[in-house]
Parts: sequence; structure tokens; C-alpha cells
Amino acid sequence: MRFLQYKGITALAYNKEKEARRYKREVEVYYKENPASQSKEAWLGYKIMYCRTNQDIDGALRFLDSLNSYHCSIGVCYPENIHLKAQWLETVGRYKLACKAYRLYAAVNDSIRSVRMDEKLSKYTVKYDLSKLKMEKLLLQSKITRISCLTLFIIGIGLLSLFVFLVFYSRRMFQMNKKLNEANKSVVRMSSIKSSFIQQISHEIRTPLNSIVGFSTVIASGELKEKERNTYLIEVEKSNKYLLELVDNMIDIADIDSSPKQLSGETLAVAAICQQCVDTILPLLKKDVAFHYTPTKENITIVAQPEWIKKVLFVLLSNAIKFTDKGTISLSYVQDKQKRMVRFVVEDTGCGVEEKDKELIFNRFYKVDNFTQGIGLGLPIAQKIMALVDGTIFLDTSYQQGARFVVEWPFEITTKCPCVHTL
Repeated sequence: MRFLQYKGITALAYNKEKEARRYKREVEVYYKENPASQSKEAWLGYKIMYCRTNQDIDGALRFLDSLNSYHCSIGVCYPENIHLKAQWLETVGRYKLACKAYRLYAAVNDSIRSVRMDEKLSKYTVKYDLSKLKMEKLLLQSKITRISCLTLFIIGIGLLSLFVFLVFYSRRMFQMNKKLNEANKSVVRMSSIKSSFIQQISHEIRTPLNSIVGFSTVIASGELKEKERNTYLIEVEKSNKYLLELVDNMIDIADIDSSPKQLSGETLAVAAICQQCVDTILPLLKKDVAFHYTPTKENITIVAQPEWIKKVLFVLLSNAIKFTDKGTISLSYVQDKQKRMVRFVVEDTGCGVEEKDKELIFNRFYKVDNFTQGIGLGLPIAQKIMALVDGTIFLDTSYQQGARFVVEWPFEITTKCPCVHTL
């Protein structure tokens, strides 16, 4: 079969189209009758080579997409195929698709490189820390050995003194070994957290930075039409906003971690807070998504920090927008006078949360979809805020049409507030 494939491509290279078509038919008939004679990857590679030799770029691109889809289905990724696609698109003058393919290649290639570098960094960091701990243990053992020799030298002082001396240093050795073991576990744990943090941050920052640098270079060349220039400027602005949002999330989680338990608050109208959040997210809605918000006629107030309650609601609404391509997103609230709290409900008709992710979505840096922008800090920030105000936030697992998150915010802060400002 490979001989026939080679003969067909060679004939095509020497412009013997009739012979090439004959060999091609024989190859396809043989492969149809004996599909196990060649792997699907090799077969698609032959089709790509045949189309490329025949100057059929569209056919070559089509089979290259099929090859990429097959690789994705078996869980492998070859960035070179994406780069090859971008080059072919650039050759035939499809510059927009070529730019898109180059961006995808850069993102995938950077992601793979980042993961490999982070694994090496984590491996060598752990080895270094373990070696350091072993050295400290050896130094301690050396010190104990010297003390033991000194003890033998002064054994005549008395068995009682020797016994006390040995007991004292044995206990000290036990305590130091215990501390070394705890330090070892702490180093391994912190190394894992650090590696995860570096991996997430480097990946999330590198992609928008590459976008900004790439589009800025194209814009600076001055060879673009006004419409294309405006389109690229919009992409640069989106990447800028994403970087700012990433930095804001990092600052928020640091501020919340250092916040005291005793908090001050303001008396806020729930309807006004919700309306501010709605006004902020409405421009972000996708084309096929409708938003429903109907405030209650009852005047409901709570004591809270306005930035925190808006942050919690905005996190939930942003997630709903991110994972809902069509359908509806709704925001509602109702007061529970018996429990003295306001219950906010944000629900959507998006992809929902899989069973395996329901217990993990509030963990820091956990992402349901690794190909979606974000570093997994939105829900942890919201949960931390709710813990500080003695409220709760949870996923309603009974809702099956998408995702429904419930926030139960108390009427008042239960801890003593040094000052409360009234609007």
C-alpha cells in the first residue's frame, strides 16, 4: 500500500496526473478493503501529502483539520500541525485565519512549554529542599556524636549525670527529627502550591500578553486597513481588560485573607446593589442570551460592605455569562425574616457543573475548563467573603437545567462593628 502511495505522489510530482489518479484509486480501494493495513494517522498524512503535491491547499487544510481532530480524540497534541496550518493559510492569502491559527499555536506551544518548565522547577526545588534538610540532619547527628564522645570522656563524673545528659539530648534529637519531618511535609506541600500558582499565573498572563504584543506589532506596521486596525485594537483592549481583572483578583484575595474578623458596614438597599450589578454585566451578555431581573416591591436593606456584596454577585453573574452560550440568565432575591438574611439566587441555562467538579469549584486555582480564561479565584473569593460576614454560598445541586448558585447574606454583621454608616 505504501508503495502505491509513493508511486501516486511521485507521478503527481512529475505532472503525470493520469497515472497519479490511477494509483490514487488503487490506494483508496485497497484501504477500503483493508482498513487495518495502515493507521488513521498515516492515512491522513498520505492524504495531506497528496493534496499538497497536487497544489490543493483547501484539501490539504481539510485533511490537516481531520488529523488535528483525531489527535484531540486520542488525547495528544502536536503544535507543529497548527503551525503548518497557519503557514498554509498565509501562503494562500487567508491572513485572518492565519493570524487565528498562529495565536492558537502560540497559546498551545506556550502552555506545553510552561507545564514542562514548571514540572522541572518543582522537581528540582523539592530535591534541593530535601537535600538541605538531610544536610541539617547530618550536622545535628554529627553534633550528637561529638557530645557522646565527650560524655564517654567524663563518664567518671557519675552514671547519674551521664543518664540525665543522654536523656536530655535524646529528647532534643526526637524533637528535632519531628520538626524536620514536619518541615519536609510543609516544603513538599508549599512546593506543590507554588508550582500550581506559577503554572496558572504564567499561563493566564502569557496568552493575553502574546495577543497584545502580536496585535500591537501588526498595528504598528501601518499596513492595515482602518477596519482591520479597529478590530485588532478591540482585541488588544480585551487582553488589557483581562490582565487588569487578573491583577484585581489577586489583590482581592490578598486583601480578603488579611481582613480582620471585626468588620464595619453600611446600610444598603438590596435593589440598588442588584441594579448596579445588572448595569455592569448587561453589556457583557452574549448575543443569544437573555437576562431576567425583577426586583421586589418590598424595600429590603442589609448591613454590609458594598464592594464585597457587589463582588460576590458579580463573580456569580460573570461565571453565568462565561458558561452560557444561549438561553437565559436570571438574578433574584428574597428575604427570610425568620433566619434574618437575604437569599440571592443566580441561575443560568449553560453547561452546568459536572458531578466530579461540584466539591472542588470553591478551591483556589481550580478550573472546571482549562481552556477557559481565568485562574480559578472568583468562587474562592466569594466564599471567603461569605465566611467573613457569617453568610453562606453554595451550588444548588437539585437544579438540572444549568447552574444555580445561592447566596445567603445576613441582615446584619454578627460581630461587633466599630462604626456603621447609614446611607
